[in-house]
Amino acid sequence: MLEGHTGDVNTAVFSTDGLYVVTASMDKMIRIWNSTTGSFVRMLEGHTDGVFSAFFSYNNSYVVSAGYDMTVRIWNMATGLCVSVLEGHKGYVRSAQFNYEFYPTEEV
Repeated sequence: MLEGHTGDVNTAVFSTDGLYVVTASMDKMIRIWNSTTGSFVRMLEGHTDGVFSAFFSYNNSYVVSAGYDMTVRIWNMATGLCVSVLEGHKGYVRSAQFNYEFYPTEEV
């Protein structure tokens, strides 16, 4: 059981290696969990409205999230820091995923 969000959870997705689960919630938070123990690992904070989806990059180094705040954000999995905010949508962003060949760098 993964407990901690204070709003509806919109997405729960395993990392490609199966070690982690990322959840996205209407509480504006993204949480990373250990898939074996269910323990909380890290919170990704920065969206200003609910988060509809979150997915790991192919190499599990990054998380991409899409939100009701009309942004897509890219997060460094190791630090929990947002490395890029993609703005300009005129409505909710419901989903964003990495191309399996995409390995972003800190310059993203």
